[in-house]
Amino acid sequence: MNDTAPLVAMIVRNPVVHDARVLREAETLVENGYRVVLFGIKSKEDMATEEMFRGVRIVRLTPRSASLTFINTMMNAARGAERLRRRGSRQRRMLEDDAAKDGLGRAVSQAYRRGPRSGLSATLLAPSAMFRRRRLIETAPMEHQDAADSSVLGKGLRTANTLSRRVFMRPRSAAIALAFLKTAAKAMADIKPDVYHCHDFNTVWAGYRAVERWKAPLVYDSHEIYAHQNVAHPTRRRRWFVEAVERRVLKRAAAVITVNESIADYLARRYKIARPVVVMNVPWKSTPVAPAELPEPFRDDGLKILYLGGIMRGRGLEGAIRATALIPEAKLIMMGPVMRPMYQESLAKLAAELGIGDRVFFVPPVPPEAVTAVAAHATVGWAMINNICLSYYYSLPNKIFESMHAGLPVVASNFPEIRRVVEAYTVGVTCDPEDPAAIAAAIRAVIEDPQRYEQMRQNAKAAAALFTWDREAEKLRELYRSLRQRGSPA
Repeated sequence: MNDTAPLVAMIVRNPVVHDARVLREAETLVENGYRVVLFGIKSKEDMATEEMFRGVRIVRLTPRSASLTFINTMMNAARGAERLRRRGSRQRRMLEDDAAKDGLGRAVSQAYRRGPRSGLSATLLAPSAMFRRRRLIETAPMEHQDAADSSVLGKGLRTANTLSRRVFMRPRSAAIALAFLKTAAKAMADIKPDVYHCHDFNTVWAGYRAVERWKAPLVYDSHEIYAHQNVAHPTRRRRWFVEAVERRVLKRAAAVITVNESIADYLARRYKIARPVVVMNVPWKSTPVAPAELPEPFRDDGLKILYLGGIMRGRGLEGAIRATALIPEAKLIMMGPVMRPMYQESLAKLAAELGIGDRVFFVPPVPPEAVTAVAAHATVGWAMINNICLSYYYSLPNKIFESMHAGLPVVASNFPEIRRVVEAYTVGVTCDPEDPAAIAAAIRAVIEDPQRYEQMRQNAKAAAALFTWDREAEKLRELYRSLRQRGSPA
């Protein structure tokens, strides 16, 4: 790469690995003669801090601050004390159960009965017994581990752990966000780029502050309506804050990008700005996948309903499971990163309760360039987004275009942007995402008429030629050309 080529500091608040849109934009700029440093966040210790990917230099940041260190210390202390209490409680019950087997067990059991009946005291009073029975304790039934400790100390430790989560969880999230923005702003300004390209609201303040340190055009790439996004506890205060910050940032931004027409209209109307450039999130290239490399659930010829994307609330996954229960010959495959393991567990529990646990599969994500090749082995694409926020209502998910490129008819939510594409090109069926019976009927309407199914497959392949990254990339290239013509270094 030419060291004199324009330098773009691009940033996203995720580990970058599976963010296909961000990687496509970065690759496009590299192919057009730019140097790109893509800043992300390091979410795991074994993740590379820095690496090269198709000419893009990826740098993962580790947010640090005094407040974050303090909060983590407090939460870890409470969690560690509670873990010690649980282990001690488990130890005490195991020793009491084993008291009749040998003299040591009987003596320790009697000591417990005479002394304080706390799990923590049990751990401290009998180190030799705990050491001798370590293997027994580690394989004990969960009821021993989870039994409530009735002592004051035990209750206190348990309460402290619970309170620490309630008290510190939100401040911890805020501390991580602030530490990331501060670290990212400095890291971006330090490389003295010619353009700052910020993906989504949760990074744009870092770009805004970096501009104060090193002057360069700021590009705001808004992937959704962030003030109305899918969050657990939306509040008016949060929306006011997001809109206040966005309004200030947009005054300084040299250009604004978004993902579909409805969101572009909303941002232009809400903030009274020039209409953002629409660069849709569509696939670029697909790498063929050998049958031996296919994930196991894809390898048979049965009816396979495929969901592509993050395993998270609001994506219609409960409805997918309930609809699958109404189609005995179908199996449901959810392929994507797990955002919250507890949520995945709740989905697995729902499937088990409905008696279809053996027909619901969670598959880890494959590399972005292999997604459509793997998806082609499914039968129907799934894009049933729930109407839980305005951002979702106006969304146009990438999974619709990935299904097109895979030649899959799609069953999707009857929302404006989704309906416009699905019905205009006759590539699937839309219905109410909250009605499992309607969803099951829509799936049957697609698959039970072989002639209609095949026609939808052909329509999907034809439409895929219109929704390619090559076309969308030209909009990105034109935007950067306009920055250069306006006299910026880009």
